[in-house]
Amino acid sequence: MESAGVKGWRVQMVINGEQTSKLFSDRVIGSKQEALDAALAYRERLWEKRGEPEFAHESYEKRFYYPDGMGENSTGVVGVYRTLEKMKSGRRYPYYTTTIHVQKGQALTRARSVRRHGERAAFLHVCEIRKGHMQEIYPDRFDEARFDRSVEQHLQRIEKGYFENE
Repeated sequence: MESAGVKGWRVQMVINGEQTSKLFSDRVIGSKQEALDAALAYRERLWEKRGEPEFAHESYEKRFYYPDGMGENSTGVVGVYRTLEKMKSGRRYPYYTTTIHVQKGQALTRARSVRRHGERAAFLHVCEIRKGHMQEIYPDRFDEARFDRSVEQHLQRIEKGYFENE
């Protein structure tokens, strides 16, 4: 996980209906590898304490779903969403974020600030990250043409000023 100066590993899971999330910061723990080791150890302790999640013994197969409409996704681009992040001051700032499921139990999340980079640049940067990783990880299943059409549609919404009042 990388965002707003924080780099580290996040363990998130739901076991028996109980949700857990904990961040292991590279800086606080000492290094990227030590933070990863701490996160993995924490995950193992959770599994011993609460039991492994159902998918743990199944082969990991990420499914892709391309909705006709946008549904809950504010961008219409699968895996890319726009969100408001609440700061310590209480103010909310818009971000574009993408999450890529790299392998079973491991996800990569990247975000860009609209305030810092601008609406268009933040969106395009996150889309580039997602597209590159998806082409690398799922070359036979990633529909590049559909992805590019969705990106273009959201860019049109940006050009029309859809997000200017936020």
